[in-house]
Amino acid sequence: MSPRRGSALRSLGWAIALVAAALGFRATVGSPLVVESATLSPTVLAGEWVWVWKLRAEARPGDTVWVRWPGTPLTGAYRVIAVGPAMVAVSEGGRPVVDGRAARWHETSSGWVEEVGGRRVPVIPGGPSLAATKLPAGQLFLLSDARPIGGDSRVHGMIREDAILGAISTSSPD
Repeated sequence: MSPRRGSALRSLGWAIALVAAALGFRATVGSPLVVESATLSPTVLAGEWVWVWKLRAEARPGDTVWVRWPGTPLTGAYRVIAVGPAMVAVSEGGRPVVDGRAARWHETSSGWVEEVGGRRVPVIPGGPSLAATKLPAGQLFLLSDARPIGGDSRVHGMIREDAILGAISTSSPD
């Protein structure tokens, strides 16, 4: 084998190894993603890039997650509102009520802010209400931050933790 051919094969081998490492990183650790819908607006607007972490801790209220709705090809970005067991309802205007306690909302100069999971989350009020629903252990209840958009647990129901494809890194005020 000529030295030139050996060098080309080594280069090809390195290129294949780098591509495999990048794909492995993306499959197991995380990757960038464009959020196509305004479900996390105003924190994340439609068309913005976020980082989706596939290695993550257990979901908690206030977390933003990328999910695949069970039994459908639909995926999307939503906020965890409650983790079962809990009793969940959504009042008119889109305010969640967990175990009989309505989320605290207040108006700021830039819009409405909701406190969920100890975090201050900008929200857009509205959308359908939901009567009290029992959320079993191991199930999550998700809402869009832009409540009129919906397409969340008010429509698709609760999900299991394993429907989460990853945790989304966003920057929101604290």
